[in-house]
Amino acid sequence: MRSGALDQIQTILGEPSGDAISGRLQTFWNAWQSVANRPGSSAPVGVLLGQATTLASTIATAYKALQSQWSQTSSQLTTTVSQLNADIAHIADLNGQIRTAIAAGGNANELIDQRNVAAQRLAKRAGGRVDIAGDNTISVSIGGIAVVQGTSFEQVRVSGGTQLETAGASPVGLVLASDPSGPALTPSTGEIAGLVSLLGAANASGTGGALAETTAHLDQLATGLATRVNAISRTGVSSTGATGLDFFAIGASPALSLTVIPADPSGVATGAAGAGKLDGTVADKISQIGNAAGSPDAAWSAAVVQLGTRADVESSQASLDSAALDSATAAQQSLESVDLDEETMNLLSYQHAYQGASRVMSALEEVLDQLINHTGHVGIT
Repeated sequence: MRSGALDQIQTILGEPSGDAISGRLQTFWNAWQSVANRPGSSAPVGVLLGQATTLASTIATAYKALQSQWSQTSSQLTTTVSQLNADIAHIADLNGQIRTAIAAGGNANELIDQRNVAAQRLAKRAGGRVDIAGDNTISVSIGGIAVVQGTSFEQVRVSGGTQLETAGASPVGLVLASDPSGPALTPSTGEIAGLVSLLGAANASGTGGALAETTAHLDQLATGLATRVNAISRTGVSSTGATGLDFFAIGASPALSLTVIPADPSGVATGAAGAGKLDGTVADKISQIGNAAGSPDAAWSAAVVQLGTRADVESSQASLDSAALDSATAAQQSLESVDLDEETMNLLSYQHAYQGASRVMSALEEVLDQLINHTGHVGIT
């Protein structure tokens, strides 16, 4: 889940490439150097304005694509929670049917099989914990909060912001529909946990939701560009003698609002005040921003590297989890010929399906031990 989303973010950014942000930055600084090399000429300044506009557009386009991915992920979360609710209700209904059938002396194996399938789907979506009761019903909790108890059940709803920009102040999460102001449900595994983490807000350590973290870096890039370029631009003079000129403007959402102020070459400060029309020292200073310590380029490069590292880690973890699931499934299939409590056997084999591959062997040993001792308490994580 997270691995695929991080790959998609990397595809949106397209780094490294001449058409990506890093390439546009380099072209932008080169354009300033061309202006410095040909002081007094309007042609390179016209090229500069075009490159600056392209850079701003590239940043905004990336931000909008990430906004769209956030919205798609939010919709996917809503859909998955609806599917989870269907499983919760189905398990509660099957609990009642199983209890009635067994109490009447009937055979409930088919109903138990159906409940096992529903419990396995629930585990895949939200992890959880299952307890088998003496009346052959099961109770299910997610994040320590009960969602099924016998034939009674609770539905779950998504809470928090509905847009990337509002999720920081109102984090996305899960609550009981019957108690929306109550404690949050916090599944640590499963599809829903992955979706919620992707929708998380950025934080100071850079480990927040991948989408919000990346858009935060885009905002920081736009702010850094405008601040650095404008600071030097204000010290210079344009071809018409104007001073105190800003080159970029930004608004409340820097990445989306970064715009080029000059409408034509006459509005660009390229030389030092009093140095004459053939001076290009200000343009030269601006061209060096990209190579300076703590430059916007360096910050963006670090963000891209951080994203790549995070994607690699998630990809490796996804491979380990897949291997663990395959091992647990194989163990389940090999044990199905044993004449033991089928429900307990199936649920226990899925208890460890999404744990790291390094724990597979110990997990299987625990399954066998609990089966042999006829345990009645099962956890699905």
